[in-house]
Amino acid sequence: MSSSVDGLVSGLDTTSIITSLLQVDAAPQTALKKKMSTEQSEVTAYQGLNTKMAALKTASENLQKSTAWSPTAATSSNTAVTATTTSTSTTAGSLTFDVTSLASARSVVSSATYASTTDTTPATGAAVTFPLDVVRGGKYLGTISPTSGSLQDMVSAINSAKDLGVSAVAIHTGPNEYRLQIASSTTGSDGDFQLVSSPGTRTKGDAVTDPEVSGFTQLNPATNATIDLGHGITASSSTNTFSDLMPGVTLTATAVAAGVTVGVTKDNGSIASSVKAMVDAANDALNAIKTQSRAGTPNATGTLTGGGVLAGDFTVRQLRDRILSSFSSAVGGKSLATVGVQLTSDGTVKFDQDAFLKNLAADPDGTKALVAPTSVFGNTDTGLSERLEAVGKTATDSVSGTLTSAIAGRNSDITALTKRVSDWDTRLADKKARYQKYYSAMEVALGKLQSQSSQMQASLSRLD
Repeated sequence: MSSSVDGLVSGLDTTSIITSLLQVDAAPQTALKKKMSTEQSEVTAYQGLNTKMAALKTASENLQKSTAWSPTAATSSNTAVTATTTSTSTTAGSLTFDVTSLASARSVVSSATYASTTDTTPATGAAVTFPLDVVRGGKYLGTISPTSGSLQDMVSAINSAKDLGVSAVAIHTGPNEYRLQIASSTTGSDGDFQLVSSPGTRTKGDAVTDPEVSGFTQLNPATNATIDLGHGITASSSTNTFSDLMPGVTLTATAVAAGVTVGVTKDNGSIASSVKAMVDAANDALNAIKTQSRAGTPNATGTLTGGGVLAGDFTVRQLRDRILSSFSSAVGGKSLATVGVQLTSDGTVKFDQDAFLKNLAADPDGTKALVAPTSVFGNTDTGLSERLEAVGKTATDSVSGTLTSAIAGRNSDITALTKRVSDWDTRLADKKARYQKYYSAMEVALGKLQSQSSQMQASLSRLD
């Protein structure tokens, strides 16, 4: 049956009438939907604040680690060597040395040349006889067995044997001239290899003393990188990287060089960056709170415009106050402003990195005592990072956090409101059906009356 019951007899626009009636009936549901939308906006706002507070908690926790206060930086006097520290416990010091050689991988090239990569007969020189065994450190690794004698098949057979530690390429050395190049996949003496005739009976790991086959010319030997520390003391590496030549320092050589000095110093700039990250995280949280809790401006109708989703929210106001208090309260009787951390008139925090670095250099223990926690350094008062970490934890704890609880409460309300809205959908559908039935019945009744009226008029006219 069609849902349209527009009055064919009465002439009434019953569809519009029913729509209007349902709009009035739906007023409670509309109010529920509005409340649900408000609750959803609040959840989004709380979640945004929760993310900001979690970031503040993390930044504060980073400064509670003892390693955060002992970072080091390495410098090199020559671009031929780069130096990086790999441990925060690296001690300061310096080392001077010469880079006498760089690591290289062994490579050989065939004496035979081929007119193309698909040729099986060399254009010049004698062909290399396969199969060949690959030997490293006097031990058999595996066998190279091309399917044919073409240069292309040789390259494919070598590169397919991944466990041999060598690779091959056909190099174009002149017009209609190609040669087979074989190279170790790794540098240094550990990657050295030899190519010997294969009897086809060896097992991986067998000792091999056979001489290397002829037919190849060595392009590069397998050499280690070496550093000369003087007085007959040297260090070597199969790569160009030297780890822990100085404890906690990695050196990478890119060229032979003399008189290279590497120095390691305490990296106060890294400490300052960590403090700045914590202050920035606090300002991000404060700005987010300000945006979400702004009061708004009254307009001509008496309502507020421009107000935050969480305007007047006690949980958010308390959170802001605790952050600000963490910065404004003295630590051990000393103001944080003495190390470049202070509140501004607009309710944010300013970090003067130059002032912090100056104080850190002059009084490292005193500066650390203001920022770092009691639990790590035995300070007489709770440091700034510990205060802010506590604020972050109170807000974001997965079980008892104030923001976590607020989100859970709103989500519970949304679940209940969703059910009530759904219930109203059922009730309004029932009302619509009743309205349609009512107006349909009315049209039928009016039709009968109209028919009876016509019959009466016809009867009366016959009496005349």
